[in-house]
Amino acid sequence: MGVVAVNSTAQIRVVRQPVIVRSHVFVNPFWYGGYDPYFYDPYYYAERQKYYDQQSVNHYSKEMAKHREKGDLAKLAKDERKYNEAVERLNRDS
Repeated sequence: MGVVAVNSTAQIRVVRQPVIVRSHVFVNPFWYGGYDPYFYDPYYYAERQKYYDQQSVNHYSKEMAKHREKGDLAKLAKDERKYNEAVERLNRDS
């Protein structure tokens, strides 16, 4: 709680305002604390890699749409190259 004291002509007024604290939490479905079973099991490792590759394809697809809408051709070309690399990696690993 934040506290503000205002002194005005023989009056003291105290106003209490809540302090807002926001925490941004990144959820990683493949993290289990100290032991990572996905690192040691080849099937789970491949599934995790496929998940991350799909997330990468989704990310670059959204970035391309955003830069296409803005008309930024330099960033669009860069995103297309990265998108194609991500699709190639997804197809190679699948």
